[in-house]
Amino acid sequence: MPENQFHEILDLYKSKFEPEHRKNVTEYFETLRTKSNVNPEENAKLVHEIYSNQNILSRLRAKKSTNSALTIFVALAGFFICLILSLKMKNGSLSLGFIGLVVPVAVATIVILYFLNKKRKELQKEINNVSSIIKQKTDEAYEQMKPLNLLYDSGISNELLTKTIPLLKMDKNFNIRRYDQLITKFGFPDLRENNDSSAILCQTGEINGNPFLFGRTRETYMGEASYTGQKTISWTTRDSEGNTVHHSETLTATIYKPCPYYYSDTKLYYGNDAAPKLIFSRVAGNIHNKDDKELERHIKRQGNKITKKAEKDIRKGGDLTISSNIDFEVLFNAIDRNNEQEFRLLFTPLAQNEMMKLLKNENGAGYGDNFNFDKNKKINIISSGELASADLVDNPTRYYDFDLQKAKNYFISYNMLYLKNIFFGLAPLLVIPLYQQTKTHEFIYKDVYPACYSTWQHEVVANSLGSFFVDHPEAVTENIRKTRFLDSTKNSDRFEITSYGYRTERRIEYVSKLGGDGRYHDVPVEWLEYLPVSRTTLAQVADTNMKFKEFINLEKPQIPNIEPLTYRDSTLSFVYKDGTESNDQMSALEKFFAMFDKETTEKTDVIENLIETVASGEDLENIDNKIDD
Repeated sequence: MPENQFHEILDLYKSKFEPEHRKNVTEYFETLRTKSNVNPEENAKLVHEIYSNQNILSRLRAKKSTNSALTIFVALAGFFICLILSLKMKNGSLSLGFIGLVVPVAVATIVILYFLNKKRKELQKEINNVSSIIKQKTDEAYEQMKPLNLLYDSGISNELLTKTIPLLKMDKNFNIRRYDQLITKFGFPDLRENNDSSAILCQTGEINGNPFLFGRTRETYMGEASYTGQKTISWTTRDSEGNTVHHSETLTATIYKPCPYYYSDTKLYYGNDAAPKLIFSRVAGNIHNKDDKELERHIKRQGNKITKKAEKDIRKGGDLTISSNIDFEVLFNAIDRNNEQEFRLLFTPLAQNEMMKLLKNENGAGYGDNFNFDKNKKINIISSGELASADLVDNPTRYYDFDLQKAKNYFISYNMLYLKNIFFGLAPLLVIPLYQQTKTHEFIYKDVYPACYSTWQHEVVANSLGSFFVDHPEAVTENIRKTRFLDSTKNSDRFEITSYGYRTERRIEYVSKLGGDGRYHDVPVEWLEYLPVSRTTLAQVADTNMKFKEFINLEKPQIPNIEPLTYRDSTLSFVYKDGTESNDQMSALEKFFAMFDKETTEKTDVIENLIETVASGEDLENIDNKIDD
C-alpha cells in the first residue's frame, strides 16, 4: 500500500490502526505517569481506602433509611392502635380496659421511638465521620495525582491520532489561512452570517493536502408550544319528576404560541478537486441492521424502482445510467447525481466495492450505513448520528481523577473512541481512491490577512465564555452568540460578541368554549410570550503559543477592565468590561501580553542556564531533570 493512500479501510482499521493506536495511547499515558512520579502502589492503597469507606457509607445510609422507615411505621401504628382503642370507650369515660391497653401501647410506642431516634442520631454521626474521612482521603488522592493531572495538555488526542495515522494532519485551531483556502479554492458554504446559527466546535486539518473541517453549530428556529387551560362549570336541571339534578363539566382549551427551539448540528466538510462539477446526495439507510433476506428483498424492490427511474430519465433527455452493480446503486442511492461521467470517475468498481463493505460494516469495526453524504462540486459534506454525539472537544481536564487506574482506563477509552469517530467520520471519503490520488494544488495564501482567526473560531471562543460575561441577564433560553471582527494586533483579534436570547412574559388568553349547559364560557389559558433580548460585548482572542498546562500554571495578575482569561483551542481570550474606553482597552491588552513576555523571559533564562550547565560538564542525568522541570 502506498504511504499516502488507504486501501480496504475496514480491515486496515481493525488490523493496523486500532491496535497501533491502543499501543501509542497506553505508552503515552505511561510516559506521563512516569514523568509525574505518581506511585501506583501508594495511589492504589489510598484509592482502596476511599472505595472501602464509600461502601461503608452506603451501608450506613441504607441503615438510616431503614431506621427512618421503621420510625414512621411505629409512629403510625402506635397512633392508629391508640385511636381505635380510644374510640371503643363508652361515653368517653376512662375504663380499666383503656388504662390496661391504650396507655401501655402509647408508652411502648414512645419508648421504641426514643431508641429509634437515638439510633438514627448515632448513624448520622457515623455518616458524618465516614463522609469526612472520604473527603480527606479524596483530597489527599487528588493532591497525590496533581503532578499527573497537570501534565495533561491541549492537543493530546490529535497528537496521538497523527502518530497512528500520519496522513491525518490536525490543526491546533481554525485560523484565517485555512478558512481562506476552504472558501476561495473549494467553495466552502460558510453560513456564519446567519443569526440563527453559532459555531461551538471547529476542528480542521488535512489529508494528503486536502482540507477538512469537523464543525458543530448551535441552531435555533421559531416553532410552536402548546398551552392548556381548564375551567369547571356547573348547572342544574330538573328531571321528568321535577327533581333538581346537579351537573358539572371541566372545559379544556389548548392554544399554540411561538416558542424558540435549539439543537446542535454536526457536519464534516472536506475539500477536493476531484470531480469538480459533480453534485449528488444520499441519506443513511441503516442497511447494516438488515439480515441477508431483508437486504435481498430491499435490493430487489428498490432496484426495480431505480431502473425504471433511469429509463424515464433517459427518455426525457437525461443521462442517469445505472451501473451493472445494482447492489451499489440501491445501497448508496445517489441517483440525484447531475454528472454521470464524473460519478463514474469517482465511484470506480474498486470504490463501489469498498463503499459496500463500509455500508454493510462487514467486520464490525465501524458504524455501517449511518451517514448522509452530500457532494456540491468541490465540497463534500458528511453527517451522521455518531458524529453528532461524538465528544471532540479538546479539554484536558476531562482526564482529571484521584484514581490512577481509573484515569488510565478513561484516557485509553476516550482516545480510542476519538480515533474511531474521526476515522469513520472520514471513512466515506477514504474509500474513494480518486480522492486519495488527488492532491490539491498548492494554495497561494495572501501576504497579509486582516484577522488571525476565522469567523468559526471567533464564535467557538465566544461560546466558551461564561454566560455571566456575555449573555443578557434576562435571557431564560439558550443563546446564539454571533461575532463581528473589528481589528487585529500582535497575533490577536478584537471582535464584538452579540448574544441573542429571549426573556419571557406570562400572558393569559381566554378561549370561548361551549359547555354542556348550552352556553359559551371563557376558559383562561396561561402562556409564555418569548421576547427577544440581546447583549453586545467586546472580546479579544490571542495566539500565545501557550499549552494548556502552561496556562494552568500561569500566574494570572488582576488586569483592570477585563474579565477572567479563557483557554480554548490553543488560544487565550477575555472580555472587556462594559463601558471600557479605547485607551483602557489598549492598556489592558498591553498588560495581557506582558504576562507572556515575562513567561518568555523566564524560559530564556532557563535555556541560558542549561547551556552554561552543559558547558560546565555537569552530569547528563541532572540536566535531564532540569529540562523536565
